[in-house]
Order: sequence, then structure tokens, then C-alpha cells
Amino acid sequence: MPKPTTQDKALEPESRLPLALIIGGTGLQGSGCIQDLIVSNRLRLRTTSRNARSKAALALTAHGVELYEGSLLDRPFVGRAMAGVHSLFLVTFSDHDGSEVQQGKNLGDAAIAAGVKRVVFSGGERIGVYAMDNKFQIEEYLRTLNFSHIVYLHTAFFYENIVTKRGTKRVRIERNPSSGRISRYFFSIPLLEDMAIPFISPKDIGRVAATVLLAPHSDIPSEIVLPIAGDVLSPKQFVEKVANLTGVESSYTQLPLDFFQRLPIPGSELIVEMYKWYHARCPGEGHSRDPESTRSLCPSVRNADEWLQSGGLRLINDMAFEDGVINQIKDALMGTIIRVYGVYSRIGSGRDHEGKQ
Repeated sequence: MPKPTTQDKALEPESRLPLALIIGGTGLQGSGCIQDLIVSNRLRLRTTSRNARSKAALALTAHGVELYEGSLLDRPFVGRAMAGVHSLFLVTFSDHDGSEVQQGKNLGDAAIAAGVKRVVFSGGERIGVYAMDNKFQIEEYLRTLNFSHIVYLHTAFFYENIVTKRGTKRVRIERNPSSGRISRYFFSIPLLEDMAIPFISPKDIGRVAATVLLAPHSDIPSEIVLPIAGDVLSPKQFVEKVANLTGVESSYTQLPLDFFQRLPIPGSELIVEMYKWYHARCPGEGHSRDPESTRSLCPSVRNADEWLQSGGLRLINDMAFEDGVINQIKDALMGTIIRVYGVYSRIGSGRDHEGKQ
């Protein structure tokens, strides 16, 4: 797809601007998309959330974003949210109860009924792993609906998942006893240390979606798959970048898969399934990505160095854990919270899960 032109058109009165619906605007992908669209001032914006009273949701409404509160499994709600929409960024959320495909079908059906002209779907290829194949099932369904213009984004492993995922902290730090400064980072995730895989930040997925939503109509094919990534590197190379940036000794240890099998949280078995696929060197339809091709479309997509410098290192420091009696107590409390969260989610009471995407 050609790179969209950057020449600004004359701004229209706001009421005449096309309306874009961004699913899950309080999440990482949705918020990344909305931030760029607000700056462009070329679309009216609407989003969905399961908690309209959250701090993130209130911040969006303060910027003039319409907010619809409800569940993507509620077809009448989805239909109301879709009314009058010209462009759609379609993001679905895993609730570990088999509902994700139905979310996608509800959104696709409502978009067709509302006459939506342009759709961007955040998904991925079929890889034989339940969590990702859900998204490919949605893609297959969307293909049957005959949208006039639809773009399928095939995404990659999130940088953020190196730091934390579903309540697990994956970076340990040691501090200098005298200065209190961080003296060493210890990274532990279940990826093979020397295996290079594609990475991207979910916020940057949203930025790619915003670029597509703003592109001239003539630049959007009727249907296209865009594999996207910000970088391709191994966990060992990522850790070396942290060391080079901070000047702090950093090491990597491959976390055993049985660690996740023992976690009493929803989706732990899906995490194991995904990492087994990575351990098998990504068999199936492949997982190749070209970061430079992605940046030719959307220059703001960050490589690993840029992600670290623009908030990634701060996230690592904020989410890292330490040894010591006090921190062992904190970790024990966090373990209790995770177990309670697991029970809470399984009985279907969780809200505002968009922030995980």
C-alpha cells in the first residue's frame, strides 16, 4: 500500500467530519490510535469501554471522544455504537472463555449493517495456537462480509510482554547498597535466548491503524494483509540493548514453561501454548516481518532502542521486583492478589479489560 500523503486538507466543521469508532480506546492499541487521530483533527472520534468511569475513559471524554459503555458480546450495544460510523479500528479481547470470535462477528455484522466504509482489524496469521487463531477465525469471517475497504494487521510479540504479562513480573533488579541505584537487571521470560522474533508495541499497532484510517481513499486497496513489526531481535539482543542504554549489567535466563503451568490465573495454559510454538521456531505459515516496510507506512513505529528510550525503560523499572524481606512480603501479597484475580475473572466479574491489549 502506498505511503499516505501528509499534506493537510482544509479542516471541515467538526460536525461534518467522518466518524471513526476505535474499539477499546482505553487500552494500549486503542489509545495509540486515538492519540494520533486527535492530533490529526480530521475525524470525529468514538470509542467503547466496559468501564466509562475509569481514569483513562474520563481522559478521553475530556478530549471530545464519544464514549459508549458496554460489552462487545451485546449485539444491540454494538449496533448502537456503530451507528453513523465511517471508519472502524476493530480490536478484540481475550476473556479466556471462547468469546473473542463472537466479539469479532458482532462487530463485523454491525459494521456491515451501518455501512462502514473502512475497517482496520488487529489480528494475525493462523499458527496453530488458540489465542492467535481466534483472531484468524475472525479474519476469515470478516472476509465473507465484503467490506469495500479492509486492512488486516498481522501483529507481533509485544515489547511490553518482556516486562509483565497477566500479573507476572519478569524483571528482577539488584541495587547498590550505598547509593540505592540499580546495579543489575535480570530478565526472565520463556523465549529461547538466541531466537530472533518480531516485536512491536501495542501502542504502535494503534498508530499504524491511525495511519491507515487517515490515508486517502485511493491508497487503500479493497483488501490487504499488512504484517507489521518495530524490530526483529532475540531476547539476548534486547537485554544487551538495556545494558548499553543504562550502563548497568544485565542478564537473561529462559524461564521454564512449567512456571506458567502452575500459575492460578486465567489464560496460563494459553501462555504455555504460545511459547511452545516459539520454542518450535514458529512452524506453520511463518512469522516473518519487515520493520522497515512497516516504518515506510508509519514512521512513528519504534524499534527496540526507541521503545526503551521513550518509556520502555521506565516501564521496566516500575514493574521490576527486588529481593529482600520487605519485597518478599510485597511479592507474597501480589501472589494473593493474582490468585484472587484468577477466581474473580473466572466467575465473569472482570471489567475494563481493554488495558491488557
